[in-house]
Amino acid sequence: MNTYWGLKPPTHLAPSSSMTRPVPLKPFLLFLTLALPFLAIPSVHAPATSITTPTHMVLIVLENHPLSSTNPCSNSGSQAPAGIIQCAPYLTSLGTQYANSTNYVGPNSTSDSNFNSLPNYLVLLSGSNWGCQNYDGAPNSNTCTSAARNCAGTCTLVDLLESKNISWKAYMEGMSASNICSGGGSQDNSNGNYIAHHDPFVYFNTIAGNSNRYTKVISTTAGQSACGQSINPSADSNLVSELNSTSAPAFTWLTPNNYDNSHDCTLGQGANAFMQFLVPKILSTYTFQHDTTATLLITFDEPSTGTYGTTPVYLAILGAGSKTHYTSSTYYTHRSLLATIETNYSVGCIYAGRQDCAAPTMFEFFAPDFSIAPSPWSCTLTPNNPCSMPFTIFSVNGFSGTVSLRVVFLPQGMSGSMSPSSLTLSPGVRATSQMTITGTCQAVNPAVSANGGSSIYYATGHVSCPIIP
Repeated sequence: MNTYWGLKPPTHLAPSSSMTRPVPLKPFLLFLTLALPFLAIPSVHAPATSITTPTHMVLIVLENHPLSSTNPCSNSGSQAPAGIIQCAPYLTSLGTQYANSTNYVGPNSTSDSNFNSLPNYLVLLSGSNWGCQNYDGAPNSNTCTSAARNCAGTCTLVDLLESKNISWKAYMEGMSASNICSGGGSQDNSNGNYIAHHDPFVYFNTIAGNSNRYTKVISTTAGQSACGQSINPSADSNLVSELNSTSAPAFTWLTPNNYDNSHDCTLGQGANAFMQFLVPKILSTYTFQHDTTATLLITFDEPSTGTYGTTPVYLAILGAGSKTHYTSSTYYTHRSLLATIETNYSVGCIYAGRQDCAAPTMFEFFAPDFSIAPSPWSCTLTPNNPCSMPFTIFSVNGFSGTVSLRVVFLPQGMSGSMSPSSLTLSPGVRATSQMTITGTCQAVNPAVSANGGSSIYYATGHVSCPIIP
């Protein structure tokens, strides 16, 4: 059983309201259990209405290589591409160490991509290729891209995330503009080797035309400006810096440039070398060290060889939130990946009954867990009004099961209850229980205990008493 304690860590390590996974402090659990009612823990307040991050996911999309191929390792993604298993030992080792698929085909079929990148990126973000299966043109440049551009309502994953106040950000290596405002990112940038059709966010006016959203699709420093160069030590430094903060977005997307993603370079020069540089940096960030459910997902847009819908591409799920030494041959596509992200954040899906909504999720690769919010919390107890507030329990990474809830560490004269006292969760489900504390008010620091069987989480809080003149 894993037990986690939601105490406030030192200031330089303190998580914000967007970091919901409490810091594990197992060696001190017994001491804390016995001593907490008598300890003066710093009062930490969080509004009952605050929305917290159930988990963190980072997606990196690479280019144009199948999982396996007999083509020579000297071929780049723009030629007859080599296979990951044969020519990318670091990527292969990641999949072996964590979780990987041997039957993730990326494009559903040639209807999703006929040796074109754009439709794959559109599917990953929106569940649809918008009729662009034979097109890699700029935003709003033909019938299919205009359809995406003019979409209104719920069009992309961004719409779903923002509908639930789930934070997100996308990083585009080598993009000349700082963000995608006023046409930024709509054209290729040869100097940074940024390719517009590898940036699906710029194709939707619901993102590129929204001032609250276009500033979240930003440029980042590339690792290489030519094949085989030494990797710039500042590559993606703003992404890494954000993940090292206590306010990292819940969902992060990274599109590397055409050297780092092996579109124009061999796997050895590009994707394998660049991931060997970047992945350890990401996994060692504050977010990945403190969020026990965080995952890093790495895949390729298309195989660029073989039969689309049949030829697998690389998919690995890394981090504390993934299973280890796990391999599956179950058939999945890009829509499955989108559906998994949607479900993990409990935000619904885009196309009712089809596309992403009909795609199977991929939680077999994840270590299931749950989270509780708010944590920390605060409320006021008066003689006429109990201390009362709702708590939301999130299924994370495919968790299914019952979570028992109770209020703990109350002194004599005060009592607490949760209604209901248990919640049954399944993937994509968030459920709410109401906490009520009554009695003679004392300024104390109780907690809500959430017991899911294999893990117990404590959402620490503070009960305050009004000053009576």
